[in-house]
Amino acid sequence: RRARELNLEWDRLRISQTETQNIEHGDFDWLIAEFQRDPTWYKAKAAATRDEIDYCFNIISSLLSSGKVRAIQRTQCRAFYNAVRVGEKKDDNGNPIPSSAHRANKVYKYFHRLLNYGIERGLLEYNPASRLQRETTLGRDQVYTPEEVQVVIDTALAGGKASSGNHIPPRPSIALATKIAYDTSLPRQDILALTYAQFDGEAFTVKQIKERGAHQELWLPLTPECIAMVQEARDKGTDKLPSAHIIINEETGKRYAEKPFSRIHRRFRLRAGIRDDLTFHDLRRTALTEFGNSGATNAEIVKFSGHNINSPVLKDYVLPEREAALRGANKRWKKQ
Repeated sequence: RRARELNLEWDRLRISQTETQNIEHGDFDWLIAEFQRDPTWYKAKAAATRDEIDYCFNIISSLLSSGKVRAIQRTQCRAFYNAVRVGEKKDDNGNPIPSSAHRANKVYKYFHRLLNYGIERGLLEYNPASRLQRETTLGRDQVYTPEEVQVVIDTALAGGKASSGNHIPPRPSIALATKIAYDTSLPRQDILALTYAQFDGEAFTVKQIKERGAHQELWLPLTPECIAMVQEARDKGTDKLPSAHIIINEETGKRYAEKPFSRIHRRFRLRAGIRDDLTFHDLRRTALTEFGNSGATNAEIVKFSGHNINSPVLKDYVLPEREAALRGANKRWKKQ
């Protein structure tokens, strides 16, 4: 099996090299191909991130293609952003239909990153795409209620019947992953990578896969309910080694890949009657927001999130509610 994997990897590399032989050195298509072969900038990323990069690079290639990286100037960066923002679709009268600002900003993010890679490859001395004025977009603010979290867990544990009449087997793995996310605020990729060696009977010790500002090892205590679920999964599991993964796909007996997990989790959310605009990742925002609303300080919150204490990213996750305002008012009035 390993030999076949290596042969396939070699075939992909040879095909990639053949395809780029006709691309002139220094073109945007050449830089994109080099970026996608880089072990640090591209290959070390999660599969979902690579898919996102590929999507954005396809758009960049369609607009810039054989353009010379060395020739890119600030004016071309503005023209590129505007072209992505306008979009390619047109209405019945031939007028362009604006693309979303969120999409344009996402593509521009990887355009900026590609030019940073161009600096490392000696094509540029500075990044002309830096600090370009762009539309601001509102971040996601969806959070689960405690009741919604519990109904997802209950639905996954119970299984049931689909509208077609087919039997839906229980998925304790989905229930456990949901509970861990709600308790710890860990992202999906970190939860799927958890092993029993990281569980001490009270908490998980984790160094997050995605390096955030703090780059620290996190000790994440669990609720008694979650501890019981982890212990039950370990007792029922066929692999008793500490290195065994905790979240196991019941169909394959192996660790979940990210896309199948997200697809299955969404099915159970819908069966549970949860709002369609909620995702698994929103459990992270929910957990951190509840920390903030319960009076946790930034220092306490980042010990779960993994960010630097003054990270601006926290504003995307911690959404103060009325309880936070009331708590602040009570502190002020008590002082008087």
